[in-house]
Amino acid sequence: MVESNQESEVRNQEICEKALKFSKGVDAAVRAKTINHSLTRFANNMIHQNVQEINTEITISVQLDNKVAKLSTNKTDDDSLKTAVKEAIELAKVQMPIVDLPDLPSGLIYNKISRFDTETAECEPNQRAVETGKAVEIAKKHGLNSAGFVETMTYSLAYMNSCGASASHSETFANFSMTAIGPNSSGWAQSASSRIGRIDFVQKAEIASKKAVDGINPQEIPPGKYTVVLEPHAVSDILQYLIWAFNGLEAYEKRSYFTDKIGSKLFGENIQLYDNVYNQLQIGAPFGDDGIPRETLPLVEKGVVKNLAYDILTAKRAGKKPTGQGMTPPHSLGAFPSNAVMQGANNSTEQLIHSTESGVLVTHFWYIRYIDYTKLTITGMTRDGTFLINNGKIKYPIRNMRFNISIPELLNNIELFGIEALAGNIGIEAVPVVVPALKARNFNFVSSTSH
Repeated sequence: MVESNQESEVRNQEICEKALKFSKGVDAAVRAKTINHSLTRFANNMIHQNVQEINTEITISVQLDNKVAKLSTNKTDDDSLKTAVKEAIELAKVQMPIVDLPDLPSGLIYNKISRFDTETAECEPNQRAVETGKAVEIAKKHGLNSAGFVETMTYSLAYMNSCGASASHSETFANFSMTAIGPNSSGWAQSASSRIGRIDFVQKAEIASKKAVDGINPQEIPPGKYTVVLEPHAVSDILQYLIWAFNGLEAYEKRSYFTDKIGSKLFGENIQLYDNVYNQLQIGAPFGDDGIPRETLPLVEKGVVKNLAYDILTAKRAGKKPTGQGMTPPHSLGAFPSNAVMQGANNSTEQLIHSTESGVLVTHFWYIRYIDYTKLTITGMTRDGTFLINNGKIKYPIRNMRFNISIPELLNNIELFGIEALAGNIGIEAVPVVVPALKARNFNFVSSTSH
């Protein structure tokens, strides 16, 4: 029997209350997180793995004489919680004092988000197998091999501290990814949502299969700067390497691309970027691990950098307001946007292709790495469907290409936007982003690959 969202939230709240009771006399914050994660994997056109993991993690953070320590456990009985709190207090006693350590947050107002779907929460292995079977049959129809996964998850979170702050959230999540494999080609498609009913498994399998069929016998093109049409997942792959830089701690310590650049116009006039957990396509809780409520945070408006993300400690030191993306103290990473949304338009990817006289269509990227983090220059490779565009149509498949680009330069070269989608390497630990497909000029491909 699957727990309802109310039951799960109440259980996590009760765990937080117990831990706080055992921490009497010290300032403490408790976060209880329960994840019920189910995964069906397939390869070689057949299911080969079905797993489920249910785990509750309790994180206890205590502050004592300007010292702070945290401890995590997955044991929820009274004796274990009491022991965990005691050990956290002992750990705090031997830490170095933290200058400017802020008090625990209090008097906070939390908004609720409704993202719990009963069908997704109650999804059984046989339902995931049926959807997998539909996808595999499409790959077989095209004479292709296939691999991928269907995952579903219920997630419940509660936060409480000794200053009276209290918040809870629960949601569901479903994700489908498929790679179709031809003799010397591959195609890929993915879809994620808080509701499994919103995922069209057949459509995504057809897209992946078509890319694999159309990608057979790729040709080589010379390196150079090309106009590109990047599908949403390709945009997401790159945007991940931008949003990590919106980190208030790094800017405060003057080791960021955005150091002393707030208010500067760094990107094209058409760039609108926000951190917005309330976007209808997004996933996640309306408060951070540090208990701070989330609000829509403008990051870039008309190309101008507006804000960075701040955890509690950095915000106090920098004279800023914490923005709700911080982790449970103590930590050394600061905060970065957790739910980035780039504003798009109503153009389909097909319309972007049709508007392109000569260019390259990219499905997505992999092996992305920074060349220079302080300049936001990156390198990486195309994957699972790269095609030459000529006179507004796909002309032929091309070998995967390696690129070197400056993200700021890319965001100054965008000509058209597509429709927004939840895209990228989405999962339990990944950062979900909502982005459109886009068309951009002067994308620098530096070499071709062997296949």
